Amino acid sequence: MPGAGAIETVYADRIVYLRFPKALAGQVPGGKTWVKIDVERFGKAKGIDFSSLAGSAGSDPTANVDQLRGARDVKRIGKEKVRGVETTHYRASIDLRKAAEKAPAAQRAAARRSMENIIKLTGESTFPLEIWIDDAGRMRREKVKQRLQGQSVVSTLELYDFGAREAISAPPASQTSDITDLAGSAG
Repeated sequence: MPGAGAIETVYADRIVYLRFPKALAGQVPGGKTWVKIDVERFGKAKGIDFSSLAGSAGSDPTANVDQLRGARDVKRIGKEKVRGVETTHYRASIDLRKAAEKAPAAQRAAARRSMENIIKLTGESTFPLEIWIDDAGRMRREKVKQRLQGQSVVSTLELYDFGAREAISAPPASQTSDITDLAGSAG
């Protein structure tokens, strides 16, 4: 549903938890507050080895800068502030096959297979990416536009409070509905 609002996301131990805005909350199975997707289990069902894509799918979100290893047509847009921090804004096209070729040698074959499966799943071998990087080389914002099942999806990730210590905990099981298998069968 376009314009439905922000989706709260928690990443904990390669599990993604999503809490949808009120406009979509009624679509969560079992009347739960959160949905759960086990990234490893989803990947296995789709032939995607996320560990081979560690640069772009590792547990450290700041590693998303590694996505630029598959970039082409990189353009510096200019300086912008993100949450009060000066950044440099870039726009690029990410070529998934090129990114796989630049994966570490020990992971390259698995990365190639995984990228080909991602391309089969999405129907696209490239996607536009915008990224904002601070003076310390840390990603502060990432914006990705993709087409999934014929729908345009824009996701924006913002990172801040670097160095802060905060325990990340999963939502209580009583409030979650595991949709990994459903997501895997739907693509």
